[in-house]
Amino acid sequence: MNILQMLDCELKNKNWSLEEKARYIYLRSCELFSYDPRYCFSPIVKNGLQLEKNIFNRKIDLENVENFDVVCSSHAEVLDQLFTQLLNIKTTIVLGPHVFNQIIINDLEFEMDPSIFLDFTRVKMGLRPEGYILKNEDYTNFKLMDKKIEYISEEYESFYLKNYKQYLNKIYRNLSTDEKNRKYLEEIQTIFQSYKKLKNFSDAEYCLRILMKTFFNIYCATIFLFQENYNAPWNFVNIYMIPFQNDYLYFMLEEQKQKLLFHETNKQEALYLTRTLNGKNKNALLLEDKKE
Repeated sequence: MNILQMLDCELKNKNWSLEEKARYIYLRSCELFSYDPRYCFSPIVKNGLQLEKNIFNRKIDLENVENFDVVCSSHAEVLDQLFTQLLNIKTTIVLGPHVFNQIIINDLEFEMDPSIFLDFTRVKMGLRPEGYILKNEDYTNFKLMDKKIEYISEEYESFYLKNYKQYLNKIYRNLSTDEKNRKYLEEIQTIFQSYKKLKNFSDAEYCLRILMKTFFNIYCATIFLFQENYNAPWNFVNIYMIPFQNDYLYFMLEEQKQKLLFHETNKQEALYLTRTLNGKNKNALLLEDKKE
């Protein structure tokens, strides 16, 4: 896909200011690209240092993009190319263990850091972006700007999620905590499936992290599992342990036939996957099993 050509066409004939076009490019880049889910597992896989180096140093040809998975460094290069080619603005790429961009528009200095603020996912969900920051000033025009560039119609998705949670609280007010949690999980499943812009496992994982935080006031242990495949996409699975009736409900996030699915499973399957796949936080389930 030729990203440069596509965004150039989208910006043509737009009666927008330079600040608005810059904001649009940032948001569209977050819609198009997603965080590479392999990167956080590189320390625990064979040849992980080489994998980490390859991912971190990956160069992307914006006129022929086939793989839209990025990390902070590769996306910083993407933003720099987009701003240089489309707006004739050179960004400053701030280098270090974590990489992000800075730009100056009309004497205003902005930071763009979508990876650490989860904007790759937040934007796909329609939430208020948190990684596009005006330094040293309180800037209140972003919501008006996001309406003008048609990122939102009236409100960010977080407004609707909050109102929906309040509505559910009234409906479920006479239920026990366990019964409420079961109902909220059903709602989370439905809401999760409604987000059609999620592209990869990282998008799905972060989306569920946001939904869990919105609807639950309890800690849900998460087990992060993967199967490393050479010359093929990796398989990822998350197991979620939700306290329920002095035990747990077990839910799973997985990808089947290029579809991201969040559904209930059972302890036996959760244990089997946790024992057979590589991953992180596995003791959350394995130690719990030993108690029995």
